[in-house]
This record gives sequence, C-alpha cells and structure tokens, in this order.
Amino acid sequence: MYQHRDWQGALLDFPVNKVVCVGSNYAEHIKEMGSTTSVEPVLFIKPETALCDIRQPVAIPKEFGAVHHEVELAVLIGTSLKQANEDRAARAIAGYGVALDLTLRELQAGLKKAGSRGKPKH
Repeated sequence: MYQHRDWQGALLDFPVNKVVCVGSNYAEHIKEMGSTTSVEPVLFIKPETALCDIRQPVAIPKEFGAVHHEVELAVLIGTSLKQANEDRAARAIAGYGVALDLTLRELQAGLKKAGSRGKPKH
C-alpha cells in the first residue's frame, strides 16, 4: 500500500483515502485530445489504489495499447475541506510533490464511448 514520504524518503503521517484530480486545465493537451475548454474545472477522483511507490516497478498491461504519460503537480491536503474559501484551502496545504499520471488512451477512449466520463479506475 502506498504511503506518503518526504523528499528524503521518511514516512509522513498522512493517511491516503482518495486523489482528487483537475482535468482539462492545459490548453495544448485539450487541443491535442480534440476537446473543448470548460468554464468550470473538470474534477474527477481516483482511488488510493491508483497510487504507487515511485521506488517500485509499475506494471503496465500491454493488451490495452500504448501508455500516455503526463507529469503533474501534486498538492497534499492535510485537513478535510468542505466548501472552503481560498484562504482556508491555502492553509490546508501540507506539501507539494511531483506525480506521474499514466493513462491507457485506447482503454480510456473505449470507456468514454461506453458512457464513462472519466478515466479508468485501477
């Protein structure tokens, strides 16, 4: 199971229960994917099982086509937030990190055609 670590590898005492993602926030990628921009942020959630330890190998299934990668800014929120204003949200930030988002585009496209709006959950 994944556990947050600091830049030196020491374990951090922050439980992981979900990953909230912001999509469609990079103009060139939106254009590349043939999508349109939205006034409101596009949010989606990934389960904690979508996280893996960067020090461990990542298994990428070959039967679903090529893997697409994106480097992302990760923001660790240290407290629960609900309808927080900008100041409260800023005070809840416990740290920043780098995340590598891997997506099987062919699988994603098939799921979207079948009615799913987001990314596969694995």
